[in-house]
Amino acid sequence: MSETDLMRDYIDAFNRRDLDGMTACLSENVAHHISEGGVVYGRVAYRAYLDHMLEHYRDEARDVTLFTGPPGRVAAELVLHGRYLKEDDSGIPAKGQAYRVPVAILAEVDGGLFSRMTIHYNLSDWQRQLRKG
Repeated sequence: MSETDLMRDYIDAFNRRDLDGMTACLSENVAHHISEGGVVYGRVAYRAYLDHMLEHYRDEARDVTLFTGPPGRVAAELVLHGRYLKEDDSGIPAKGQAYRVPVAILAEVDGGLFSRMTIHYNLSDWQRQLRKG
């Protein structure tokens, strides 16, 4: 499977809210670099992160464009369309606010699985949309 096929499978699983499908794309010791946040190491920790996200948000990746670089590198640019379902650690009350945020995913692939995923979006813009909501 190519790097772009792996990214496509991951994003398709994301849109289905299929956590097993998403984590199947990850290496056991994946490093997940969270936008303007820390780093989560390992498939189990990444799964916990995904569980939290799906509890608080309903998102869909649209307008996806995939990019390849040297072997073992892949990127995706997309627009995340979502709703804020349940208050999270931000302290912003959840009222079903809609948001739309451009997202970039940069990834390394090793042995046919993601060994690193860096996800970037404009956190302050996203929070502004939730407050305006």
